[in-house]
Amino acid sequence: MRKLLLLMIPLLILVGCSNSTVEQSESDKVKDNPLSDDADVETKEEQEPEGNADTNEEQGNGSVSAQEEKVVTKAEYVRKLAVVEASLAAQREIIETGTQVDMEEAAGEMYKAWDNTLNELYGILQSQLSDEVMQTLREEQRNWIVLRDEVAEAEAANYKGGSMESFAYTSKLMEMTKNRCIELVEMYM
Repeated sequence: MRKLLLLMIPLLILVGCSNSTVEQSESDKVKDNPLSDDADVETKEEQEPEGNADTNEEQGNGSVSAQEEKVVTKAEYVRKLAVVEASLAAQREIIETGTQVDMEEAAGEMYKAWDNTLNELYGILQSQLSDEVMQTLREEQRNWIVLRDEVAEAEAANYKGGSMESFAYTSKLMEMTKNRCIELVEMYM
């Protein structure tokens, strides 16, 4: 229960933050598909040169796509994070009361939910931020991925060879990914 309260505090703080938006410039690039996993942050950029982003010209009529029209605000995404957190209540309960196998599965589901949220958020930011700011975010995200993996491995090493090793690893991945979602909303939306 104490962990639940600690997890909810940052979300409540974000809900109370002001509703700021980022103006979208015409030069912002929009990707139709948000990144499918963290490793794709590097791969997508390397595979697609700057000029190959999907454009309105492909639609033939010059109209603005629905994704370009919609600017997601900080308040909207704070609510989204709260919904994701609330949707994971059953998994948190399993982690507190379930068997080890159930705990590992629940932690994996929680990590997947936060990772999907992070990838969706990254895609939204990609469509709303200037090229210069997005380049900075890409570099930060690459560094964060390395740090996340190192911290999770260090956490798992505390249980090396033990039955809790994989649970510790996945739990740390989940925790750091959730916190990264909160950070990105706070810093970039």
